[in-house]
Amino acid sequence: MTYPPTLIRRSAHSFEIDGMPLSPLTTGPRRLRDSAFTLIEVMIAVAVLTVGMFSVLSMIPTLSGTRKLALEMVLARQIAESLAERVQGAAWSDLGGNVTTITNENAWSLPRYYNSSLPKNPPLTEDTAIGQDNVQTVGILTQRSGMANLKIYLEYYTGDIMKTANDRTAFMNAISGTAGLANRRDQFNSTNQDGVAIVRILLTWNEPIAGRPMNRHELFVARRN
Repeated sequence: MTYPPTLIRRSAHSFEIDGMPLSPLTTGPRRLRDSAFTLIEVMIAVAVLTVGMFSVLSMIPTLSGTRKLALEMVLARQIAESLAERVQGAAWSDLGGNVTTITNENAWSLPRYYNSSLPKNPPLTEDTAIGQDNVQTVGILTQRSGMANLKIYLEYYTGDIMKTANDRTAFMNAISGTAGLANRRDQFNSTNQDGVAIVRILLTWNEPIAGRPMNRHELFVARRN
């Protein structure tokens, strides 16, 4: 004679049949409730993910501005090196625009001093309608650079400053303020000059990252007659 299995309750959440315990998986809805997420847990997880996403999204403008600045620095170096090659390759008598008639072809070499109370000529820019002061017209660039408020200065100084300026501080003092005015050279000929020119090529433009100051890149070139 076969008897039906005897179900015995051992505790509030466990049972056995004929002395063999039942698996918790077979105890029904209680196990499902124990393994599920509560509404509060879900809300906390969503909040954490939201904060993380906003942190990542807030970094995108900064990363984009940093990348743009890096590209602009590369372009600034290329422009400065291009001008340095022109200074080295031009005829000595043409430097400083020392020709009878200034044309767009040689206007690139006109003296353009930065932060001067008596500027010799305005800086080269991309927005002026005056041909001899336009970067593209004088052939420095073939198209707009994308650099905000780009200005290019070309400063000439006598070679005598190298006799006393034995470090960067002394050199910068020799081309600044009253000393800078005295050491400028605007004319290039073999009769009344020492035959040496120190040229500073300076580029300034506005930073692509908001809140940062104007950026600049400079290059010094020594040129002998």
